[in-house]
This record gives sequence, C-alpha cells and structure tokens, in this order.
Amino acid sequence: MGSRVQVDRGTRGGDGLPEHMRFPDEGCDLYPRCLSCRLPRCKYDDPAAARRGLMLARDDEIRRLRQTDGLSITALAHRYGLSRRSIFRILRGTEAPTDIAAGPSHDARGSTGLS
Repeated sequence: MGSRVQVDRGTRGGDGLPEHMRFPDEGCDLYPRCLSCRLPRCKYDDPAAARRGLMLARDDEIRRLRQTDGLSITALAHRYGLSRRSIFRILRGTEAPTDIAAGPSHDARGSTGLS
C-alpha cells in the first residue's frame, strides 16, 4: 500500500488543502476499502474499537450458529479457538437454561431456600 496523495489542480490551482487532495482508498488488513468498512471507527483512529468490533461480529456469529444450527459448546469452542467457558460467557443471557438436573439454585447468601 503506497501512499499516493494527488493534488487536485482544478479551480484552486493546487493550494494543498485537504479538501483539494485525492486520497487512495486502500483499506487495511480488516477491510479492502475504507468506504466499505463496517467498523464504526477506523482501526487507525481507535485500535481497541476495531478489536471490539471484530469480537462483536464473532460473538454474533457464535450466537447464530448455536441458535439456528444447534452447534454444541465444544464444537463452537473448537471452531473459534476459544475455551468452553468463553463460549458460555458469549452465550450468557441468549438461551434458556436447559439443565434442570444441575441441582437446587442458591441465593446471594448461599441458601438453597430448602429449609
């Protein structure tokens, strides 16, 4: 990616102001073109935001695969190179509990409510 900035020598005679420059849309390692990028902020402006954006897209895909294709936690963990615990964290709150045989639930004080 070479940085080729061309001056538009139209009506202004090439004064070098940014609005009279043509910048090539060369994108980055995430998207081939800046104008087609789906990140809310440029990765060069906020590198942490780019990482969050990619993680959110990955998490959405994991939720979709779990809900529509019924992939197991282990299969999702293997596919994305994550731990099973990470998959559970991503899915937290998106599906109803299915394992009622896990035992009695505990309240904040550790009591089961079964006196």
